[in-house]
Amino acid sequence: MFYEIVIEGYVKATRFVEFEIVKQANSTTVLRGDIVDQSALMGVLRAINDMGINLVSVNRLEKGISSKMTTTKTNKEDSVK
Repeated sequence: MFYEIVIEGYVKATRFVEFEIVKQANSTTVLRGDIVDQSALMGVLRAINDMGINLVSVNRLEKGISSKMTTTKTNKEDSVK
């Protein structure tokens, strides 16, 4: 499955070598790439959390879909239910 993960701030390309990394003008970084299963996704999210990086959004995409169409900003309060 192809995912797009948006995080606050900028990271070095060496931190997430398995992803395409796009630095945005709004001080966020977009990580895009294939993640084989739910367990691997949780591993990536755990690594982001362990580095103290704030997660903005996680989107599963079909390859070729533009991030501008799918990226949404969420608050922690919105995602906790």
